[in-house]
Amino acid sequence: MVYCTILAIAYREMHFSDVPRILRNTLVSTGVVMLILAAGQLFAWVITVERLPEIFVQFVYSITRNKVAIILLLDAIMLLTGCFLPATSGLLILTPIMIQIAKDLNIDLVHLGVWAVLGLIIGVVTPPVGASLYIVSDIAKVPMERLIKRSLPYYIPLIVALLLVSFIPGLSTFLPNLLAK
Repeated sequence: MVYCTILAIAYREMHFSDVPRILRNTLVSTGVVMLILAAGQLFAWVITVERLPEIFVQFVYSITRNKVAIILLLDAIMLLTGCFLPATSGLLILTPIMIQIAKDLNIDLVHLGVWAVLGLIIGVVTPPVGASLYIVSDIAKVPMERLIKRSLPYYIPLIVALLLVSFIPGLSTFLPNLLAK
């Protein structure tokens, strides 16, 4: 960052008088992101302490043992979790649940990891909370409503990609399997 600032000043793309304004904007943006991350981490801690993952696995199996239905349910849960929590918090919460279910359904753990990250990242850019949307809105100085409206068409291919990765393990395990040989 220091190197970029020096270059910007040297090439006269930025003046030294701009530095306080830029630092203030950076601090505000960072503060917003940190508040969202802190709230997500707190929520993840509460869920873990209350042992909700174990309760959830029992709940899923009480509804169905059908592999397709469980995969679709996990897709929905990953998207919803990503909507309200940062991806790292979502992984902390969902990994114990999903590993148990994956072992029961003979789902490769590499496939599960790729699938979970993809589902959570799609959720992170999905309203109503979508932490990344707030960051983009703040940096681009675009109203949230306009950003959401313009991004809606992109959700269809994202959901299709999630479903493909969910149901075709080879999409996420092909390269690791090739490199492991």
